[in-house]
Amino acid sequence: MPTTAKTKPFLTYAQQLELLETRGLYVHDKEEALLRLKEINYYRLSAYSLTLRKNDIFSAGTTFGDIVGLYSFDDQLRRIILHFVFDVEHFMRSCLSYHHAKIHGPLGYLNNQHFHNETHHAAFLNRLHHKLEISSEPAIAHHRTVLKKVFPFWVAVEAMSFDMVSMFYKNMKTSDKKSLSSEYYGDKRLYDHVGNWLHCCVNIRNIAAHGARFYNRILPNKVLYKHGDAGKFGNSTPFASFYALLNLLPSVEQKTDFTNSLKVLFSDFPDANINELGFPKSWYDILMG
Repeated sequence: MPTTAKTKPFLTYAQQLELLETRGLYVHDKEEALLRLKEINYYRLSAYSLTLRKNDIFSAGTTFGDIVGLYSFDDQLRRIILHFVFDVEHFMRSCLSYHHAKIHGPLGYLNNQHFHNETHHAAFLNRLHHKLEISSEPAIAHHRTVLKKVFPFWVAVEAMSFDMVSMFYKNMKTSDKKSLSSEYYGDKRLYDHVGNWLHCCVNIRNIAAHGARFYNRILPNKVLYKHGDAGKFGNSTPFASFYALLNLLPSVEQKTDFTNSLKVLFSDFPDANINELGFPKSWYDILMG
């Protein structure tokens, strides 16, 4: 049955470019602009023009290159975020498998008595068993075919997605969270922060992996501040989630690399307004603090 809902008409690439020009956008090289529209998608690219126009009219002097510059800036930012989120993901897999197995044994992750919510634990195991069945990782395949599907946690953890890592931590007993937080982050009082920061990292990992936008965006997560940082920046901005990511990085060297990568990016794209990401003036000191 055909839909009766109204939508905007289809526009060719040339018509899309013409529409932008009628709104006051200056296009220096039309052939290059058409190639960009084909590569990126008009709708995705136009989202980066939101801060450059009002009521669909561009600010005087705004160029097509300005929009592409913001897109390229955000693209490089996504690459930085993914790189360091992977560091956190690998580290947390290692932390969880070692710490939980040390306390509860190699198969303790199968026992629902070691977790807050039995229903959530059962759902977790269903997902994990499916991933273990389809995984092609050599160690997992070996345990599946030779060792009768007995997976110690340090093997099973390799089949867990990042959101499963986050949910596993969230459902751990408070005493186990405090112990892990103390051992790996130096303060058992941060146990709730670690769970919150993990959830934020999963979210920004998904945004970056799907090529979605960080620039000029509010995120759904409310990031927990470390003591002394409350009020220094908004807790639902991209910067807040980057702050969460930094706090989960395991080494000073990685924290420094992450912070300096952002600094270089901002230097390479001086027209990108970091306020649109929620970065305060003292962002470098906050992250390096």
